[in-house]
Amino acid sequence: MRLSVLEAAQKLLAQGEEERALERLVECWRAWKATELADTIDQFAARLSSTLPPVTGGGTTSDRQAWLAVAADHRTATLPRLFEVVAKTNGPIARERLESLAAWPASPTLSSQLARLLEQPPFDGKSRGRCFPPALQVLEAQADPRVVPLLKRLAAVERRSQTIRDLGLSSWKPIQALAKRAAGWPPPPLPDAAETSALQRLRERFALRPSAHPTVKLEELYAAVYAQPEDDTARLILADVLQEAGDPRGELIALQLGRAATGGTISKREKELLGTWARDWLGPLDPALMRQGIAFERGFLAQCAYNGQRLPRLNERPEWATVTHLEVAHSASYAGGSNALVVAPALKSLRHLHGVGSPADLRAIAEAGRPLPWETLSLKLWSLEAAGRAVLTAAPLPSLTALGLLGATPAPLSGLDESVLARIFEGPLGRSLRHLEVALAPALFGALIDFAGTRKLTSITIRPSSRALCLRFDVAPRAVVIGFDPISEDAMEVIVAALRSARRGTFDRVLLKLGQRAKLAGSVLQTAHARVSLKALKQAAGEAELVLPG
Repeated sequence: MRLSVLEAAQKLLAQGEEERALERLVECWRAWKATELADTIDQFAARLSSTLPPVTGGGTTSDRQAWLAVAADHRTATLPRLFEVVAKTNGPIARERLESLAAWPASPTLSSQLARLLEQPPFDGKSRGRCFPPALQVLEAQADPRVVPLLKRLAAVERRSQTIRDLGLSSWKPIQALAKRAAGWPPPPLPDAAETSALQRLRERFALRPSAHPTVKLEELYAAVYAQPEDDTARLILADVLQEAGDPRGELIALQLGRAATGGTISKREKELLGTWARDWLGPLDPALMRQGIAFERGFLAQCAYNGQRLPRLNERPEWATVTHLEVAHSASYAGGSNALVVAPALKSLRHLHGVGSPADLRAIAEAGRPLPWETLSLKLWSLEAAGRAVLTAAPLPSLTALGLLGATPAPLSGLDESVLARIFEGPLGRSLRHLEVALAPALFGALIDFAGTRKLTSITIRPSSRALCLRFDVAPRAVVIGFDPISEDAMEVIVAALRSARRGTFDRVLLKLGQRAKLAGSVLQTAHARVSLKALKQAAGEAELVLPG
């Protein structure tokens, strides 16, 4: 009988009745839970799902009814679409959706989607742990032998803390009980020679559907992207192949490539894909990355924050090749676990590195032994010591245009004095820098402005003694424009330093540009943070020219 069902499905495929063929295979699986058949069904369901419109995932009454209506049809091809948005709302509605699946007939695609939900939960167990027990009940009803290893892993005593953190305390005992019961499920039956042949013919028919790249292997296409991450040709081919296979990542690559070409804004569909699959698409990098700060561009990871975990061969992973922005501040608690990563050759696209603070990281950069193509480097230090000075004066950073020298506290950076400024501006960095952000003591304002006037800097942001105060310089030929708000003692120090520099001939003009929220009411200037007499301001500013908003 199993063989006749497989042959009937083959005939339906030949007639173009794809969904009917899929449902016949699912009916066959309910009586014969062979792993080979289940995997074939999952692949076919994913392909058909990609041709269906997205399912509404909002939390309004109409959205909830629309989702439940699609689920009530019990079409296997809709399962991937339903699970894309199953958790895109609050806890009670997510639980409602999972409970509604209890009425669904047994399906290998339902069990694989539930297993993915448990293995890579889209939300943490603390906030929505009550959503998972219904999922476990539905999963048990499927009795899919493929999920037994996952249940055993989730129920392992040594993994208790992680399972509770991911799935909630209320799920721990149900998972342990289900894992024990699942151990008694019948093992997956093996197909005989005729059934194996019939399954192979089905898989071949799936693979022989019209394809622009019928012989290309996915591994080779991914490798091509990582080999030349700046070239979109391999990404386009990969997007085609993945979409033909029903893989949602193909759709993401196509959407983001299109947006990159047109400069458009992110679409709702792109947000849905990332919300559902982003953590999965991180692959082996996932355990090493913070949950915040993840961004994909042109279908691949582009921005992330390293959490400091030292995983085996992490620095050699090819998936790093597409990362352009990396934050390492969070790795400080791991005693500089990022020191080998920040200079790893695998990070061939890295252009913007932020949060460097550990001595080990600083030494690795200073001693890289090869040019580092970074455009932005931000240091966050307790004090500027030997390792930090080595980075500023000896590191091979020929393309660096933006530098951040910030303290770990709001106070000016300890160890940063006029001699260090001189070494920065008179060395290689002084020739390439265009933007500088620095935590500086007021006594050094004058020296910094003098150096700015003799270099090609276009902007400086000074953070003197408070996080809230940021003074910005836009340096044009023979003029310095100081933008500031609020008007404070530190702001006045900068104005005085700029005027002194102008008197020495560094600049011809000093202009004070107030923020857009500043308003002049009679003789009183109202800023976002203070009220000041215009006469008093002009007296304090001396020969500086005051530029009011508008």
